[in-house]
Amino acid sequence: MNIFVKAQKYVPTWITSAFTRRVCSRLGKTKKHAHKLRFAKTYNIKWRQARKCRNATTLDRCVNRFETLNDLFARKISQRYTKPSSTNPTTLISPAEAYVRKVDATETFHIKKVDYTLTTLLKQKNAPHTSHVFVFRLAPNQYHRFHSPTSSTVTEMRHIQGAYTNVQLMGALPVLQENERTVLKFKNGIILVAVGATCVGSIRINVKKGAKVQHGDELGFFEFGGSCIVLIVPQHVRTRITAKESLIQTGAWLAAF
Repeated sequence: MNIFVKAQKYVPTWITSAFTRRVCSRLGKTKKHAHKLRFAKTYNIKWRQARKCRNATTLDRCVNRFETLNDLFARKISQRYTKPSSTNPTTLISPAEAYVRKVDATETFHIKKVDYTLTTLLKQKNAPHTSHVFVFRLAPNQYHRFHSPTSSTVTEMRHIQGAYTNVQLMGALPVLQENERTVLKFKNGIILVAVGATCVGSIRINVKKGAKVQHGDELGFFEFGGSCIVLIVPQHVRTRITAKESLIQTGAWLAAF
């Protein structure tokens, strides 16, 4: 698996996508205890945070409580680890546990010398003209559910077909605007894009269009694999996040506008 991921820079996109849809999707559904345990050990999963493992005394017993590898990968964790640091209407919180960077955008923006456009990313003509873009890269060992960064109403939700390229290749390929993704728009102008990547079986959304959400409400989760979230903020923001990646926790203060 790891060898294939590293080789993607030289592998045609259609092979990567086929691998994800067939091999990775099947692996995510495995019920074999050995596979689940190996995953937890390889990526040093913080299993004591999982709700299902609250009273488990060992990793082995914890893993037994998840039916499939997908269940372990998309595990729910104790609410104290996702509690929003602020519920102020003008405050944004982190939607995920991830490595985050901020990029300023007009119509175009750049990540590691790769060009992106908001129009292509969102697959729409009336993309925001001026925005702050926050990119969250989720590693396999991290919590793979994502939460609302704001309190607002979901005004649009749509899925965009695409490839499944490793998010580690953002410096070589325009991964964010070519990969499979789901766009959520909020009434206050905030846009969240959940981006699938290698071995992501699917992006599951738990809310519907018209839903009123509060800071920290769960929006959805990624099934087995790597993944990424893009947060687009049309308003001017104040933030400590820079163009250099840094680790942020779910619910942590992100920015204010």
